[in-house]
Amino acid sequence: MKILIGYDGSEHSDAALDDLKGAGLPGDSEVLVVAVGDLLMSNPPVSEVIGQALTSRRVASALKQAQTHEERVIKEAEESAAKAVDRLRLEFPEWKITSKILTGTPAWELIDAASDWKADLVIVGSQGRSALKRFFLGSVSKRVVTDSHSSVRVARPRVVLSRQQ
Repeated sequence: MKILIGYDGSEHSDAALDDLKGAGLPGDSEVLVVAVGDLLMSNPPVSEVIGQALTSRRVASALKQAQTHEERVIKEAEESAAKAVDRLRLEFPEWKITSKILTGTPAWELIDAASDWKADLVIVGSQGRSALKRFFLGSVSKRVVTDSHSSVRVARPRVVLSRQQ
């Protein structure tokens, strides 16, 4: 079975990994962990970039800032993917696990990666890192569920209810 896991390092992504223990997935699974660096939603404030770019001598500075930002976002995605891969290798040593770093809009990148890789199952957390991103763009998990041609499993952190005495 080919399983694509969208992972962003959030609590909900960790819940998706936790959820795998009881999912009954085959031991001979091939797993691709995909971390997407969202350059658009994680950019420095537009006013800051525009302000720097208004004068020709600051164009180079603005371009350098954008390049540095891209490098930081990609590095964060690489670190997230490595964290997920390490954890999965400990919990599922029989799985063949690799990772891929992409940049773009997370939902579309995950959908395209699942289609290109011919994933049987896509696994995502119910929410990502930012409530603001979900407000403006809609939920990544919702978009993946509605537009992916693969089966999709969505996980959320478990809520432990305590009894009051």
